[in-house]
Amino acid sequence: MVKSQEEVRRIQGAVEITEKAWNAALESVSAGTTEREFADVYQRTIPSEGANHSPHGIYWPPIGFGRRCAFTDTAKPADYVIQPGDVTRLDGGCLYEGYTCDIGRARSVDGIGQTPPAAVG
Repeated sequence: MVKSQEEVRRIQGAVEITEKAWNAALESVSAGTTEREFADVYQRTIPSEGANHSPHGIYWPPIGFGRRCAFTDTAKPADYVIQPGDVTRLDGGCLYEGYTCDIGRARSVDGIGQTPPAAVG
């Protein structure tokens, strides 16, 4: 199947919005940040960029910190507070003009409150 330029534009839009939400959530991390607060930033960013939330089967997209990141396919964000060296894990996406994006991302947060390094790859 070949995608039209319009379909490619919509898919790219969904990817860009999802990545922007992930980065906004990462930038919000500071000492004392909980999974729920991280998820809230992620969730607020998507509609602010003109997209809708993807259905996750639960209210929040699966997000976990530290040991809980192993359960992000089923984890509902909780009051767990991020610790230096924890890994954050997200499995989420959005719906943009009828096209969806679904990503899984993980990142260590050694420097809590610092700007994260550029993605590799």
